[in-house]
Amino acid sequence: MPVSEQDLNQLELENEAAGKQVGIEEKRALIREAKRRYGKDYLKFFSKFTGKGSGIDWNALRFRM
Repeated sequence: MPVSEQDLNQLELENEAAGKQVGIEEKRALIREAKRRYGKDYLKFFSKFTGKGSGIDWNALRFRM
């Protein structure tokens, strides 16, 4: 059974939204783990992964923890 272009577009949008939600949940998990490991000083750990105004390099951080 062929799938319409509209259905494909809707599925792509849902997939993109789900991917963003997974990314958010991964970041929250990384923050929880850093808090567990480093306590009140967890923000110092994140400072290792920040660029010049570019925010946290979440991919590098994920592999580090």
